[in-house]
Amino acid sequence: MGSPWFNNTVKRLCNKKKQHFRTAKQRNRSDRWERYRKTEAEYNTAVCETKKHFITATLPNLLSNDPKKFWKAVNPKKKTSAINLFNDADEPVSPAQGALLLNYAFSRAFCLPSTVPDIPDLFEYEFSVMFPVLIEPCGVMKVIESLKLSSSCGIDSINSKLLKQTFK
Repeated sequence: MGSPWFNNTVKRLCNKKKQHFRTAKQRNRSDRWERYRKTEAEYNTAVCETKKHFITATLPNLLSNDPKKFWKAVNPKKKTSAINLFNDADEPVSPAQGALLLNYAFSRAFCLPSTVPDIPDLFEYEFSVMFPVLIEPCGVMKVIESLKLSSSCGIDSINSKLLKQTFK
């Protein structure tokens, strides 16, 4: 099986393009070459649209409805070595290096070998570790008691009057 997006419409246009090319080459007339160029443009448009539809509509649909078919379409047909997330000393690679390896392997599945994009290096921020936030019942009670009755309810749709009456 070839590319999963290569359907009968694209195949017919490909054959039509080849036929028009042979005719144009044999006859060598401008009207035949024009017909070939028109067919070639139709073919290229159909390929782009079919690929786009496959990636934007078919693959997400397969992922939600039939994950087995999704991974069959995504994984390359030729056998490649498994992704190795261990270094030469048989220790796990760093999370950043692991992410790069997985990203590269996944992009190889979707791109031609010559078009695998280089992943840009992003600036890493150095933040200090955040200590755990401790929430105590007395603190929650204090916040609820200080609520105004006129304040609007939160995302849980519980108004402040009900909260105040519950915790009295």
